[in-house]
Amino acid sequence: MGRSLQRLIPAVLCLLLVACVTPLIHPLRAGNGFVAEAGSSFQFGHGREGTCDNEQGCVDSDDGSGASGLNLIQLSGGYSWLFWEHVGVMVGLYFPGWENLKDGDWTGTFGMWSYFTLQGPYASIGVGPEVGVGGWALTAGTELQLWGDDAFWMPRIGGYGRVFWPYEYDHPAPDSTSDVRVRTWEIGGRLRFGPFYVQYTYYTQVEGVMYWEAYETAGYSQGMHIISVGGSVCADMFRRKERE
Repeated sequence: MGRSLQRLIPAVLCLLLVACVTPLIHPLRAGNGFVAEAGSSFQFGHGREGTCDNEQGCVDSDDGSGASGLNLIQLSGGYSWLFWEHVGVMVGLYFPGWENLKDGDWTGTFGMWSYFTLQGPYASIGVGPEVGVGGWALTAGTELQLWGDDAFWMPRIGGYGRVFWPYEYDHPAPDSTSDVRVRTWEIGGRLRFGPFYVQYTYYTQVEGVMYWEAYETAGYSQGMHIISVGGSVCADMFRRKERE
């Protein structure tokens, strides 16, 4: 086994156990009652990537390969209100929030999200702020359900964008491979069938790179492609079951 492979294995194993970026993990339209989502995501690097160790320091990857990871657990829970059948309000907490909030301490475990919608039987649009110990974000999104509210298992197509601003900026040197507090943004699309969804997200930092330590090695990446699968449950689903 080559030295490069020996350095890479601990980094990959570490990334399987810790959280990287948590993409959208709440619904894009409101109802009445509790809402919850759970998902898992596979993430692989994009942009500037590389690895670090005690022998060679930090070296950018020549072949475009870099940090990747599997986030097994991403959770969100909250409450939703729908007024006049067209105005929605949702608030809740999501986990984990370390990379989203640019805070590696336990205080960055959870982030608080909110989302306000204008919606009808076939479409919804919404916007809402998120806050946490490391900064705040603004999310905007939309979802189309071309078969209306009653076609529960028919596909629904959604999209969203999110921009994050840290409370305090930490601008890196041009060749920095350390964690920094800078603005980030992401865009994504979601395809939902009943309670289940599959989602793609592109996430990137405006400056610097994300940096993950693993024993005597580390991996870093400026951006991420994120593929997520998960499910949503809400009080309205249980009311639907009772009516049926």
